[in-house]
Amino acid sequence: SWMYRLILESLLGMSINTGRMSFAPCLPADWKEFKIRYMFRQTLYLITVRQTNDTVEEVSVTLDGFARPDKTIQLVDDHQEHLVEVKIPAAGMEKNISLSE
Repeated sequence: SWMYRLILESLLGMSINTGRMSFAPCLPADWKEFKIRYMFRQTLYLITVRQTNDTVEEVSVTLDGFARPDKTIQLVDDHQEHLVEVKIPAAGMEKNISLSE
């Protein structure tokens, strides 16, 4: 169980805290996407994390087609199947960063 959680959190950037799943993946450039079948009690979450060359500048999350502005999903045990899509900027894409002292 601890190894599974280590892989989810460290490698794939997924974390679960107080019934919410959040996403902060940092994938190698040659990983275009990965998929996870995550069971929460009797509910299946089909999660796809995809690097995109679109104008995405930060992580975006949808649950069953609806945008999640807080980039998290509430895990519920409703015995249904849920589709989660996480889009992240492609590795190596330039981003505008402003630094000030």
